[in-house]
Amino acid sequence: MSMDSSTEIISHFIGIFDQVVEAARMRAGYEEFSADKAAHPDAGPLLNISINVTSPFVEDSVDVGLPEFWSPPPVGSLLPPSRFTLPELQQDIPFVDAMFFGGLPVGFGLPLAGVTTVIALNFMIPPPSSMATVNLQNAFLWDDDFFSNVDLGVEFTETSVFHSALQVLKAQTEALQILEFPAPPADGESFKVISDMIVLQAHEAEAPDWAGVEVYFAKGSATSGVTENGVEVETAISFKDVLPDILQADEEPEGEAPLPLTGDEDTSAEAIIIEEYHDDDDGGHELVTGGNMMVNEAFTGTNWLDAPIIAVMGDFVSVDVISQVNVYNDMDTFHGTCNGAGNESTTQAVNSAAFSLVSNPIIEPLAEGEVAAGGSGPAHVAVTRIDGDVVNVNYTQQYAFAYDNDIASVQFTASETYIMMGGNTVFNSVSLVELGFYYDLIVCGGSMYDISMIMQTNILLDADNIYLESHFDGQMETSGNLLMNQASLTTNGVDTVEDATEDQLAAVTAMGEGSDDVPSFFRNEDVFQDVDVLRVLYISGNIIDLQVMDQTNVLGDADQVAVAAATLASETGADIEVTTGGNALLNTAVLAEGGIDSTVYAGGEGYSDALLYQAELVDFGDPLDGLGTGNTDLASEAVVFLAEGMTSEAEPEAEAGVPTPDYGEAPVDVMQSILA
Repeated sequence: MSMDSSTEIISHFIGIFDQVVEAARMRAGYEEFSADKAAHPDAGPLLNISINVTSPFVEDSVDVGLPEFWSPPPVGSLLPPSRFTLPELQQDIPFVDAMFFGGLPVGFGLPLAGVTTVIALNFMIPPPSSMATVNLQNAFLWDDDFFSNVDLGVEFTETSVFHSALQVLKAQTEALQILEFPAPPADGESFKVISDMIVLQAHEAEAPDWAGVEVYFAKGSATSGVTENGVEVETAISFKDVLPDILQADEEPEGEAPLPLTGDEDTSAEAIIIEEYHDDDDGGHELVTGGNMMVNEAFTGTNWLDAPIIAVMGDFVSVDVISQVNVYNDMDTFHGTCNGAGNESTTQAVNSAAFSLVSNPIIEPLAEGEVAAGGSGPAHVAVTRIDGDVVNVNYTQQYAFAYDNDIASVQFTASETYIMMGGNTVFNSVSLVELGFYYDLIVCGGSMYDISMIMQTNILLDADNIYLESHFDGQMETSGNLLMNQASLTTNGVDTVEDATEDQLAAVTAMGEGSDDVPSFFRNEDVFQDVDVLRVLYISGNIIDLQVMDQTNVLGDADQVAVAAATLASETGADIEVTTGGNALLNTAVLAEGGIDSTVYAGGEGYSDALLYQAELVDFGDPLDGLGTGNTDLASEAVVFLAEGMTSEAEPEAEAGVPTPDYGEAPVDVMQSILA
C-alpha cells in the first residue's frame, strides 16, 4: 500500500534518526575498544585453558560383598551348587496341574462271570518347594565439589571435617536403634536362628527414655492401623505431597495439553532432570548445592503356603516388627544478613507405619441361627510328604551413602546464570512377587514361624555455612529437607491358634511314622464339608516364613557458600536464588502376605506379637564441636558403636559424653565402618 507524501517523509525521518542514535552508541563503544587496543598493541597468543579432572577413586573389579556361597557358577555348569542345607525338593511324582489319577489295572474273577478289569485310583498332589533370596544393595556417592570465580576473602573449612562429623552423627543414630538387624543367612540352619533372634528381641524390647528424643513405642494390638510420628491417622501421607519444592516435578498448566514431540527434542535423563530443576523463563541467577534425593525401595508380595486347618507338633510363632529412626542436624550459620533466610530449620521428618490384618475365610461364615447345608465330607485322601523344612525367606538389605559437601565462592557477572553442584539421585530398588501352594490340611512335625521385620533409618547432616556480602537481597533456602520412613505390613488371612488335643497329637505322630490315615476329627471340620478329595501335606521339619528388610540412607550435605552481592543485572542481587537444602531421604518398604483364615492346632506354645518403634532426634549442636553434646542420655550408647580408633583409651572420662573426632585431619578410611 502506498503512503502519502507526509507519512513517507515522517517514516524516513524516524529511520534516519534510529540510524544516527545506533551509530552514536556504536561509536562510543568502538572508541573505548580502540583506545584499549592501542594501549596493548601486542595481545600475545590466544589463551588456551586445559581442564584436568582428578579422582581419588580407582576403577576396580566389582565386589558385592556376598558370602562365598553366593559365588557365580563354575564354567560349564548351568546352576551353582547349593550351599544351603535345604530339604530335597524333587520327588518321584509326575507333575500335572494340581492333581492327577493313575494306577495299574487289576484282574479278578467273579462266579458266573468273565474276567473284569478294575482301575485303582491313586490321588497324588505336587509337593511345595522352598524359596530363599538374599538381596544386598549398596550405593555410594562422593560429590564434594569446589567452585570459585571470585576471592571474597573467606577461609573455608576442609570437607574432611564434615566427613568426620557425619560419622559421629551416624554413631549417635546407631545408639537409637533398640533392635539389631540379623546378619545375612549363611546356611539353611540360619533361618531358624534368625527367626528366634527376632522373636526374642521383640519380646524383650521396652520403650526407651531418652532426653531430647521423640519416641513412640507400641506392642500388640496397639500397633494396628496407620501411625505417623506416634499419632494414629486415617491414611498414610504421600511422599509426593511433602517432597521439597526444588524436587517437585513441574506440572502442565490446567487445560493445556503438552505439545507433541517433533523428534528434535533432547529426551535424555540428564535433560529431563535439568528441565525439572530450572525453567529458562524465570531468568536471573540460581545456585544449587543441595536438591539431592536418596531412595531405598523394597516390595515383597508372597502367597506361599497355607491351609484352612494346620496341625503343628511344636510351637506356633507369629511376630511383626517395624522400627523407624530419623536423625538430622540442620543448624546453619549465616555470616551477613539476607531477606528470607534464617537459621531456623524447616526440615521435616516423617515416620509412617501401617499394620493391616484382613480376614479371608475359605467359606462364608454362617449367620446367627443358620445351619450349614454342606456335603458329607471328604471321601478320599491324598497325602504328600516333605522330609525336612519348608522355608520361604526373603532377606533384603539396602544401604545408600553420599557425601555432597560443596564449597562455592560466587560472583554473578552475566545476565543469567545457573549453577548446579548438587541434584544427585541415589536409588536402590527390590521387587519380589512369589506365589505358592494351598492345601486342605497341613501337618507339621516341627514348629511354624511367621516372622516379618522392617527396619528403616535416615541420617542427614545439612549444617551449612553461608557468607553474604552486605546489601545482599537475594533468596536463600538452606533448609527445607525431608526425611521419610514409610513401611507397610499387610496380611490377608487370620490365624487362630488352639491347643492340640491328645488325639490330634497322636495323629500327627502316626503320620510322622508313615501312616496316611487321616482321623475323622480332621475330616469332619466344617471347612471340609464340600471337599471330595482331602489334600494333605505332611512336613517332618519346620515351616519358616521369614521376611526381613533393612533400609538406611546417610547423606552429608554441609555446604559452604560465599556470594557477592553485586551483579550486572541488579546491584541489590534481588534476582539471585541460592539453595543449599531441599534434600529428600526416603525409605519405603511393603510386605504383603496373602493367605486364608486358618485354625492352627499347636502341640507347643502359641505366641503372637507386634512391635512398632519410631524415634526422631534433631541435633542442635555445631558439627565442628562434636555434634549434640547436650544429649547426654545417648552419649554412653553412642560410644559403643563408634569405629575403633575414634576414641582414646587413655582418656576414660571421654566416655561420659558424645565423642568428638579429631578434626585436624581426615581418617585414613573416611567411610570407616561403612565399608568394613
